[in-house]
Amino acid sequence: MFRAGKRIALYLPFDRETDTSALVAAARRRGVRVFVPVIVDRRHARIRFYPLDSRTRSGVFGISVPSRLTRPVSPPMAGSNRHTLGRCRCPRAALGDGRRVL
Repeated sequence: MFRAGKRIALYLPFDRETDTSALVAAARRRGVRVFVPVIVDRRHARIRFYPLDSRTRSGVFGISVPSRLTRPVSPPMAGSNRHTLGRCRCPRAALGDGRRVL
């Protein structure tokens, strides 16, 4: 499922979304770095992916985000050979035309 040294993006569940804590734990056990989406600009519906540290805080809409927002990474781009993140997992209902719908 995960390869050591890779990076993946997972969402932190909000409201009744599927709990991803087992995936986060499995990835960490295998040495995979986990990143989560953080809404950085509500007006323009922009998100960035930040490393998930051990602590979280409430962000926009009450969604959990990392307590420290360090340097973000870029998601994989369609048709690109260079992927910063290996895989992205988010609720299907949160996606519109390839972007998260806020």
